[in-house]
Amino acid sequence: MRKLLKIVIVVLVCYIIAVVSNAIFLDQIVISGNSMESNFSNGEFGLADKQLYKITKLKRFDVVVIEQDKEYIVKRVVGLPNETIEYKNGVLKVNNEVINESFISDNTKSETNRDGLEISITLKENEYYVLGDNRYTSYDSRNFGPVDFDNIKGRLFVIYGQCSNLVCEDNTCKCDKKYFIPRFI
Repeated sequence: MRKLLKIVIVVLVCYIIAVVSNAIFLDQIVISGNSMESNFSNGEFGLADKQLYKITKLKRFDVVVIEQDKEYIVKRVVGLPNETIEYKNGVLKVNNEVINESFISDNTKSETNRDGLEISITLKENEYYVLGDNRYTSYDSRNFGPVDFDNIKGRLFVIYGQCSNLVCEDNTCKCDKKYFIPRFI
């Protein structure tokens, strides 16, 4: 009986540690909308680290979760602090150098110039420029400007499921979940 009690206590302690560390270090994220297609689909879900990105620093093309207008949205970092970003006719330039965005199809690149929108901006010390992969429909830094580091809430690192019947309200999403082999980013 004593052995069983020890096992139950060990399992309980491990469970509590897992729940607490998950609450501190990880956040489940649901992709809502088509702004990240064709790399991420509406209803896909995964995990974002909530702390490590603060230590290791964000890199170009990291996929981040940002808070914008009291909602969490997922976008890709294309501009880092103190860089000059230019975006015209589907071509991204950083400090006057063309940046290869191999994760975006040529078709998507050619359809990015919505309403003649062209960008030329120099970022400040704690600012990042974020874009959706589906440049034609994405609501991103071209609309709301650079993102302050404090508004970045996590870095997406794995996708492991898909939602059907997705309903999102007040930063909470509910759906029927289907899991698949994890896809690390």
